[in-house]
Amino acid sequence: MRLGYYVYRCESPVAPFDLVAYKGGQCIRVEVKTVTPHPTAPDFSRPKNDQWDLLAVVADATVFFFEPTTPVLDMRNAFRDYYGLPPSELVELQPCPSAAAYHRHKRRSEACEPCEGFMRQHNHERYKLRKTRAAQSPEGRQ
Repeated sequence: MRLGYYVYRCESPVAPFDLVAYKGGQCIRVEVKTVTPHPTAPDFSRPKNDQWDLLAVVADATVFFFEPTTPVLDMRNAFRDYYGLPPSELVELQPCPSAAAYHRHKRRSEACEPCEGFMRQHNHERYKLRKTRAAQSPEGRQ
């Protein structure tokens, strides 16, 4: 509003964005999130949809603005810098098929047949191992 925008708040709890900023015939859809302060890793929940033009993240009394193309690591490092913490390093993701990749896909609601097959086999082997251990234990022989 200080920059001359008219700001409209969304009244629908299921809308894909929280605010609309209007200026000079242009509407900008704004999604608003808050930082959860934590001594070692301040964080926020990144929007799961991509139906916004600007992400406004509030940390204490400071507002950070990000475009949809901003990498999440850059966003998190901005908060870490704000709270006086060292930047996060980029962690190499485990490749498919692996348990870590399976859980990453599951969080993102992505289908990955190699990872799903890996987890089926992994869980089957764990089940066989537990069954073998139960049969060998004194309680399992009765």
